[in-house]
Amino acid sequence: MTAFKTNVTTAKTMTAKLEEVLLDYEGAQIVLLISAKRLILGVAIEDFKGLETPFFCCAVKDKSFEKYINGRADLHYVFRTAFRKKYFFADLKNLNSEINLIKASNEDLLNENYWPDIGLFSRCHTSDYGIDGEISTTQTYHIDGTWGANDFATFNNKIADLYAICDVVTPVNDDNFDEQLIQSISSHNFSSGGSYLGFYNGLKKSSNQLRIKELRYASPGIIALSGNQAALEEVADVLSRFMDDYSSVQETYKKLFKILKSDNLLSAEPNERFSSEDSEELAFKYGRELYKAMGFENSDWLHKHCNKNTLIYCKIVRSIFTRASRIWDYKLEGRLQEVEFE
Repeated sequence: MTAFKTNVTTAKTMTAKLEEVLLDYEGAQIVLLISAKRLILGVAIEDFKGLETPFFCCAVKDKSFEKYINGRADLHYVFRTAFRKKYFFADLKNLNSEINLIKASNEDLLNENYWPDIGLFSRCHTSDYGIDGEISTTQTYHIDGTWGANDFATFNNKIADLYAICDVVTPVNDDNFDEQLIQSISSHNFSSGGSYLGFYNGLKKSSNQLRIKELRYASPGIIALSGNQAALEEVADVLSRFMDDYSSVQETYKKLFKILKSDNLLSAEPNERFSSEDSEELAFKYGRELYKAMGFENSDWLHKHCNKNTLIYCKIVRSIFTRASRIWDYKLEGRLQEVEFE
């Protein structure tokens, strides 16, 4: 303990004040501080030299923060592009008091355990800080059992992906959405996981914002999401189709997967062709059936926005299934209970 006191008093320190708790579950997890008009982002860590409630923080570039808050960059990116490479540690045991910022050493920065995980976006926030626009409805997921940080991140990312595609395909007469969907599809080749990630991230930029309104980890707990009512209802409908007849939906998926695999098209570029016209027609048939089985009614509309490329169409439909299926896994495990609307 004596060594820690000596370290703190000799280190160069700054002070900051709390601006907002951006993510709160069982206590603050991501915070926004202000120090001499400079924004500071902090993420909760397990331990640092005796601090009671330790946070790893960085001075934030304005452009990086704008990208982060608008969902165009994750928290890891913000930390890696810190303003003048300024990093700190802080004890946030009292959020209402002045906070001392302890400058991080070069050795400290080598510890990857301090850095925020890749893929943590602002949509995970439980605060609406910096978000414009009105939220139309709230959808609450009742959860039970053990939920770790990775479980929460996976669930949130898959729900956000599913919400984004539902939000884009629901208003089928909106020309603006048409252009955005075409752009997102044409910008990716769907030949690798990174391409799908880019596709869904593109949809999130054009869709209505999805936000975490409330999060309670205690068993039983809740995950309350706020967003566009039509899109959230579509998400609930997709999951209800899984609940009503998952084996039938899964069987259709397997038929589509089998064709794509036999024609070596699972990782193929958009211009690759099926082995025969019959094979392509059968893939399109199963793709349409799977799309409709998940509750979507505008399969021809989506096919048109894929420039009538059957391979791309089938791959997008498959990707919707895999995301909904991962959410469904939580239901099968007993950790996801009912879903309700306010």
